[in-house]
Amino acid sequence: MSDLIKCPVCGGTKCEQVSGSNYRCLYCGSNFVVDSPAQEQKTEPQPQQPTQPQQPVQPQVIYVQAQPQVSEPRRARIANRSRVAAILLALFLGGLGIHQFYLGNSGRGILYLLFCWTFIPSLVALFDFFVFLFMSDSEFDQRYNYR
Repeated sequence: MSDLIKCPVCGGTKCEQVSGSNYRCLYCGSNFVVDSPAQEQKTEPQPQQPTQPQQPVQPQVIYVQAQPQVSEPRRARIANRSRVAAILLALFLGGLGIHQFYLGNSGRGILYLLFCWTFIPSLVALFDFFVFLFMSDSEFDQRYNYR
């Protein structure tokens, strides 16, 4: 709405731009064309209506209740294990299961020690090395540092 434009019919200052240079008076409803905001040019006469100002339309307020957020229960941080340390232990001492002891999996670490003479734990440790290598830091933290 522009307060600089006056209606040529009623002199009202509440005019609404319809398109381009076409305006409509909100008081009397007449349409008119203006080249610049300070000058009026052409007026289309409208049937004369009472000169009561129209009541402004009140916006309707709609309240939307947000759905409650369901979050996972908070987990406690139990350790400060490093992903880089787990990678290096799996690569160099993985055949003995040292990386499993480091990560808190003592049962697996004992199995690695019992079967280290078969070199099967070395192959599994190589697999663990690649898993740790391509795992993100946040995923590693969630899996090994929180309970």
